[in-house]
Amino acid sequence: MRRKLLALLVPIMAVLATVVRPAFADSLTYGPYAGSGAAGAPGTTPPDSCALANPPTTTNWAVELYNLYFTVNTVPDSQGRFHVTARYKQAHFSTLGGDSPGKCDSSLDHGSAVTEGVTGSFTGNQHLKVTPGVGGFDPTGSCERNTSQICTVNGFVRGFFGDDATYTAFYYRFHYTAKPPTGLIYSEWITQIDTTLDTGDIATS
Repeated sequence: MRRKLLALLVPIMAVLATVVRPAFADSLTYGPYAGSGAAGAPGTTPPDSCALANPPTTTNWAVELYNLYFTVNTVPDSQGRFHVTARYKQAHFSTLGGDSPGKCDSSLDHGSAVTEGVTGSFTGNQHLKVTPGVGGFDPTGSCERNTSQICTVNGFVRGFFGDDATYTAFYYRFHYTAKPPTGLIYSEWITQIDTTLDTGDIATS
Protein backbone atom coordinates (compact mmCIF):
# COMPACT_ATOMS: atom_id res chain seq x y z
CA MET A 1 0.00 0.00 0.00
CA ARG A 2 2.84 2.41 0.87
CA ARG A 3 4.46 1.80 -2.53
CA LYS A 4 1.15 2.54 -4.26
CA LEU A 5 0.77 5.82 -2.37
CA LEU A 6 4.32 6.87 -3.25
CA ALA A 7 3.70 6.02 -6.87
CA LEU A 8 0.67 8.33 -6.84
CA LEU A 9 2.35 11.17 -4.92
CA VAL A 10 5.54 11.44 -6.99
CA PRO A 11 3.87 12.65 -10.22
CA ILE A 12 1.59 15.02 -8.24
CA MET A 13 4.59 16.58 -6.49
CA ALA A 14 6.37 16.96 -9.82
CA VAL A 15 3.38 18.88 -11.23
CA LEU A 16 3.24 21.17 -8.18
CA ALA A 17 6.96 21.92 -8.45
CA THR A 18 6.51 22.85 -12.10
CA VAL A 19 3.71 25.28 -11.20
CA VAL A 20 5.45 26.97 -8.25
CA ARG A 21 9.03 27.29 -9.46
CA PRO A 22 8.50 29.87 -12.29
CA ALA A 23 6.81 32.33 -9.89
CA PHE A 24 10.02 32.51 -7.86
CA ALA A 25 12.37 32.36 -10.85
CA ASP A 26 10.87 35.50 -12.45
CA SER A 27 11.16 37.85 -9.45
CA LEU A 28 13.65 39.03 -6.85
CA THR A 29 12.79 40.71 -3.54
CA TYR A 30 15.06 43.15 -1.71
CA GLY A 31 14.74 44.59 1.79
CA PRO A 32 13.86 45.52 4.38
CA TYR A 33 15.18 49.07 4.12
CA ALA A 34 14.35 51.19 7.16
CA GLY A 35 12.82 54.48 6.09
CA SER A 36 11.29 57.65 7.46
CA GLY A 37 9.91 60.87 6.09
CA ALA A 38 7.12 63.40 5.90
CA ALA A 39 3.77 62.60 4.32
CA GLY A 40 1.38 64.79 2.41
CA ALA A 41 3.06 67.60 0.50
CA PRO A 42 3.59 67.45 -3.29
CA GLY A 43 6.43 65.07 -4.11
CA THR A 44 5.82 62.75 -1.18
CA THR A 45 4.27 59.28 -1.49
CA PRO A 46 1.41 59.27 -1.11
CA PRO A 47 0.51 62.94 -1.50
CA ASP A 48 -2.53 63.96 0.52
CA SER A 49 -5.71 65.17 -1.16
CA CYS A 50 -4.87 68.88 -0.76
CA ALA A 51 -1.43 68.39 -2.33
CA LEU A 52 -3.29 67.38 -5.49
CA ALA A 53 -5.71 70.32 -5.34
CA ASN A 54 -5.45 73.42 -7.51
CA PRO A 55 -3.63 75.30 -6.11
CA PRO A 56 -1.92 72.64 -3.98
CA THR A 57 -1.03 73.05 -0.33
CA THR A 58 2.61 72.49 0.56
CA THR A 59 2.33 71.33 4.17
CA ASN A 60 2.73 67.77 5.50
CA TRP A 61 0.13 66.14 7.71
CA ALA A 62 2.31 63.41 9.33
CA VAL A 63 5.75 61.92 9.80
CA GLU A 64 6.27 58.23 9.03
CA LEU A 65 8.53 55.32 9.97
CA TYR A 66 8.47 52.13 7.90
CA ASN A 67 10.33 49.20 6.35
CA LEU A 68 10.48 49.24 2.56
CA TYR A 69 10.63 46.10 0.40
CA PHE A 70 11.06 45.93 -3.38
CA THR A 71 10.05 43.10 -5.69
CA VAL A 72 11.48 43.21 -9.22
CA ASN A 73 9.97 41.22 -12.06
CA THR A 74 13.18 40.17 -13.78
CA VAL A 75 11.49 39.60 -17.16
CA PRO A 76 11.00 42.95 -18.94
CA ASP A 77 7.81 43.72 -20.84
CA SER A 78 7.57 44.16 -24.61
CA GLN A 79 8.86 47.74 -24.29
CA GLY A 80 11.90 46.73 -22.25
CA ARG A 81 10.52 48.06 -18.96
CA PHE A 82 10.79 46.25 -15.64
CA HIS A 83 7.85 46.12 -13.26
CA VAL A 84 8.82 46.90 -9.67
CA THR A 85 6.59 46.84 -6.58
CA ALA A 86 7.52 48.84 -3.49
CA ARG A 87 5.80 47.68 -0.29
CA TYR A 88 5.63 49.62 2.96
CA LYS A 89 5.46 47.32 5.99
CA GLN A 90 5.83 47.62 9.78
CA ALA A 91 4.81 51.23 9.13
CA HIS A 92 3.67 53.88 11.62
CA PHE A 93 2.71 57.55 11.52
CA SER A 94 2.28 60.51 13.86
CA THR A 95 0.30 63.59 12.85
CA LEU A 96 1.81 67.10 12.81
CA GLY A 97 -1.44 69.00 13.32
CA GLY A 98 -3.31 71.05 10.71
CA ASP A 99 -5.26 69.99 7.64
CA SER A 100 -6.38 66.37 7.63
CA PRO A 101 -5.11 64.20 4.74
CA GLY A 102 -8.59 63.72 3.28
CA LYS A 103 -9.73 67.34 3.61
CA CYS A 104 -9.77 67.98 -0.15
CA ASP A 105 -11.13 64.58 -1.25
CA SER A 106 -14.01 64.77 -3.72
CA SER A 107 -16.24 62.59 -1.52
CA LEU A 108 -18.17 64.01 1.42
CA ASP A 109 -16.95 61.28 3.79
CA HIS A 110 -14.06 63.14 5.44
CA GLY A 111 -13.11 65.77 8.00
CA SER A 112 -11.01 68.92 7.67
CA ALA A 113 -8.40 69.02 10.46
CA VAL A 114 -6.37 66.78 12.74
CA THR A 115 -4.59 67.62 15.98
CA GLU A 116 -0.92 66.98 16.58
CA GLY A 117 0.20 63.65 18.02
CA VAL A 118 -2.44 61.25 16.63
CA THR A 119 -0.60 57.98 15.99
CA GLY A 120 -1.36 54.83 14.04
CA SER A 121 -0.14 52.34 11.47
CA PHE A 122 -0.35 52.00 7.71
CA THR A 123 0.36 49.66 4.83
CA GLY A 124 0.99 50.61 1.24
CA ASN A 125 2.24 49.51 -2.13
CA GLN A 126 3.44 51.38 -5.17
CA HIS A 127 3.78 49.82 -8.64
CA LEU A 128 6.41 51.15 -11.03
CA LYS A 129 7.42 50.69 -14.66
CA VAL A 130 11.18 51.18 -14.86
CA THR A 131 13.10 51.92 -18.06
CA PRO A 132 16.67 50.88 -17.23
CA GLY A 133 19.78 52.86 -18.08
CA VAL A 134 22.43 51.74 -20.55
CA GLY A 135 23.75 49.13 -18.11
CA GLY A 136 20.36 47.42 -17.72
CA PHE A 137 19.12 45.79 -14.53
CA ASP A 138 21.85 44.79 -12.07
CA PRO A 139 20.46 42.16 -9.65
CA THR A 140 23.51 42.62 -7.41
CA GLY A 141 23.14 46.40 -7.19
CA SER A 142 22.68 48.40 -4.00
CA CYS A 143 20.28 51.19 -3.12
CA GLU A 144 21.69 54.71 -3.48
CA ARG A 145 20.84 56.31 -0.15
CA ASN A 146 19.94 59.97 0.25
CA THR A 147 21.72 62.50 2.47
CA SER A 148 19.86 61.08 5.48
CA GLN A 149 21.17 57.58 4.58
CA ILE A 150 17.66 56.37 3.75
CA CYS A 151 16.83 54.11 0.82
CA THR A 152 14.00 55.66 -1.18
CA VAL A 153 12.15 54.47 -4.28
CA ASN A 154 14.28 56.80 -6.39
CA GLY A 155 17.48 55.52 -4.77
CA PHE A 156 16.50 51.90 -5.38
CA VAL A 157 15.82 52.54 -9.07
CA ARG A 158 19.14 54.34 -9.50
CA GLY A 159 21.08 51.69 -7.60
CA PHE A 160 19.70 48.68 -9.47
CA PHE A 161 18.85 50.14 -12.90
CA GLY A 162 21.41 52.93 -13.31
CA ASP A 163 21.60 56.66 -12.67
CA ASP A 164 20.08 57.25 -16.11
CA ALA A 165 17.07 55.01 -15.47
CA THR A 166 13.57 56.51 -15.49
CA TYR A 167 10.32 55.27 -14.01
CA THR A 168 6.63 56.02 -13.71
CA ALA A 169 4.25 55.00 -10.94
CA PHE A 170 1.12 53.56 -12.52
CA TYR A 171 -0.61 52.48 -9.30
CA TYR A 172 -0.44 53.03 -5.55
CA ARG A 173 -2.71 52.33 -2.59
CA PHE A 174 -2.16 53.21 1.08
CA HIS A 175 -4.34 52.36 4.07
CA TYR A 176 -3.91 54.38 7.28
CA THR A 177 -5.50 53.39 10.59
CA ALA A 178 -5.28 55.63 13.66
CA LYS A 179 -5.44 54.57 17.26
CA PRO A 180 -8.78 55.75 18.70
CA PRO A 181 -8.22 58.71 21.06
CA THR A 182 -11.24 60.67 22.20
CA GLY A 183 -12.31 63.30 19.71
CA LEU A 184 -11.19 61.40 16.61
CA ILE A 185 -14.12 61.46 14.19
CA TYR A 186 -12.37 59.60 11.36
CA SER A 187 -9.80 56.89 12.09
CA GLU A 188 -9.21 55.29 8.66
CA TRP A 189 -8.01 56.80 5.41
CA ILE A 190 -7.52 54.91 2.14
CA THR A 191 -5.84 56.76 -0.70
CA GLN A 192 -4.90 55.54 -4.17
CA ILE A 193 -3.66 56.87 -7.47
CA ASP A 194 -7.26 57.44 -8.61
CA THR A 195 -8.10 59.85 -5.80
CA THR A 196 -11.80 59.80 -6.66
CA LEU A 197 -11.78 56.39 -4.95
CA ASP A 198 -10.26 57.73 -1.71
CA THR A 199 -12.33 57.00 1.39
CA GLY A 200 -12.36 58.21 4.99
CA ASP A 201 -9.84 60.43 6.73
CA ILE A 202 -7.63 60.83 9.79
CA ALA A 203 -9.41 63.75 11.44
CA THR A 204 -10.46 65.22 14.75
CA SER A 205 -12.84 67.76 13.21
